[in-house]
Amino acid sequence: MLLRVPLVLLASLAGIAVQFYIFHVERQLLLNPGYQAACDFASSGSLPPFIGSLLQGSSCTKVFSSIYARPLSHWGVVSPGSDFDLGLPWFGLVYFLTTLAFPIARRKFPNTAHKFYLALGIASAGFTIYLASILKFILQEFCIVCASTYVLNAICLGAFVLEYRAKEQRMLDAAGGREKKKQ
Repeated sequence: MLLRVPLVLLASLAGIAVQFYIFHVERQLLLNPGYQAACDFASSGSLPPFIGSLLQGSSCTKVFSSIYARPLSHWGVVSPGSDFDLGLPWFGLVYFLTTLAFPIARRKFPNTAHKFYLALGIASAGFTIYLASILKFILQEFCIVCASTYVLNAICLGAFVLEYRAKEQRMLDAAGGREKKKQ
């Protein structure tokens, strides 16, 4: 069995789990105004000094409660607080549910799935770079949950690139075989 299929499945399942954790943190922030998530390493005094200094400025709570966590209202597409003012975990959930369908799609739509998933992976990489830039340069925070999502996106993109290349090579090989038969 191809390594890229189980890799995408594992990354998708992990991504879904991460998105549900973000939903949990967002809900706790609404219910308990002073809530600090388990991923707020900088505020935890339980870390060894070396690790604590590396993770200084690491607050998922600040990231998830920032205006950038709701891109549609931040960009002015929807009104803040409206039903369509969706947080980032909704986008992540849709993405990872779509990537979870990769093994089925590659069999059901063998001529187009590789192109769709490559485009999806590239779009995800672009959005990941945008979000990572906001973290680094605007919020000046490090979010381990966000970084985990970025790694999972990169794993999926890598698998989609490999799938695309393999599919294109098979199509070239098949076309070459037809040319030889004509001669």
